[in-house]
Amino acid sequence: MEKLWKKVKEMNTVKLYLLMLGIHFVWNISVIIPLSLLGVEYSQHVASFFNKASNSFLSDITLLPMCALAEEWLFRWLPMFIFFTILGVFIKIGRVDDEKRSKIEKYGLAAIVIISSVIFGLVHGNGFNILIQGVSGVIFSMFYLRTLYRRREAGKKHKVQFVPLLSSTVYHTLSNIPIMWVVGAIYGIVYLRKQRRARKQAEKSPVLEVAVWLKKMYSLKKGRRMVYPSGFLVY
Repeated sequence: MEKLWKKVKEMNTVKLYLLMLGIHFVWNISVIIPLSLLGVEYSQHVASFFNKASNSFLSDITLLPMCALAEEWLFRWLPMFIFFTILGVFIKIGRVDDEKRSKIEKYGLAAIVIISSVIFGLVHGNGFNILIQGVSGVIFSMFYLRTLYRRREAGKKHKVQFVPLLSSTVYHTLSNIPIMWVVGAIYGIVYLRKQRRARKQAEKSPVLEVAVWLKKMYSLKKGRRMVYPSGFLVY
């Protein structure tokens, strides 16, 4: 899990947006289709009232980020801000050291993400919405915390946590645009093909290295230096 989190933090933000949109799309389809076939009732979106109120493409563009920002502020920013504020107070008064801080952050943030995401799913409809919007809440939280920790590691201030809020809001907005799901799915296929190709090349590389070394070995004169595939030198 730590290796995966490290890879997520190091990955390019735009590429991560596209990859997660593809994963998001596949997950939603895999949940929505069975629920629809079973005739299960669930709410598509809590903001349906706002969607009905919009009468133009321009108003839709305005409402999407506004609704996303409001939801991210309430379900991501507010609980995270309260958590880090209280934790900061305990650190200042000396009740929490670095070791305790890492454990508190690890388990405390995990609890916040799960609880806030479950509530996020429930307010969008019923218990089945936890599988749709609830999972979405986990993904939004991932982008929020990714940006927060990247800024911390870079030595930047993050008390107000505006940039993490902006990061999760941007992804939240994109995830509400159906065409972006298709773009993300296409990028995901291309990304997976590149990863598979890279793994195949990595598997072949030792064989190629040995072949190249043998060729060099026979072409070198006696007494000259030869480099084995393992990196050892032979004279």
